[in-house]
Amino acid sequence: MQADYSMVMPFIVKALLDNRRNYEAMAREMGEAQLFKKEPKAKGYLRPAKGYRLYDSRDALTGKLFDELKKNRKWLLKTLNYPL
Repeated sequence: MQADYSMVMPFIVKALLDNRRNYEAMAREMGEAQLFKKEPKAKGYLRPAKGYRLYDSRDALTGKLFDELKKNRKWLLKTLNYPL
């Protein structure tokens, strides 16, 4: 069967949300530690609600990136020149 992304994604999202709801219920019943031991993939569904918030770490991460760029400056500058 041929399908378009817009046709399939609602079903995939519904299945993922249903899995999360089921794992949340199981975690309330048996506790997260037991659930993760029984169903390791539940960890992917029950991540912290706050999330990873990469933007909060933006300054530190961009600082690290610029430090690495400085270390490789000579090599990077060489790669910018190429014949057309």
